[in-house]
Amino acid sequence: MTEQNIANRIACKNIDIDASSFHQIILLELEKLLEDVIGYEESKSFISMVADKVGELLYNKYKVEINDEAMTLDTIAHVLVDLKRRIG
Repeated sequence: MTEQNIANRIACKNIDIDASSFHQIILLELEKLLEDVIGYEESKSFISMVADKVGELLYNKYKVEINDEAMTLDTIAHVLVDLKRRIG
């Protein structure tokens, strides 16, 4: 078989993977592995720390980009709506 035939055979299959599901699989497997290696409570703490760090990074990125030093509740509400729109 030629490379093009193989590529076509693969491309036409109904394989339910997209960027979102790929990232979800990675995160779920990471969470399971953490629970197995360091335990449930420590895993929850670790995931919480990662979430806090991601939140801080996103907050700072928006704060710099929109040049809003105060980041009022109204601004944060709009930021969250925009973030949801961007990440789906």
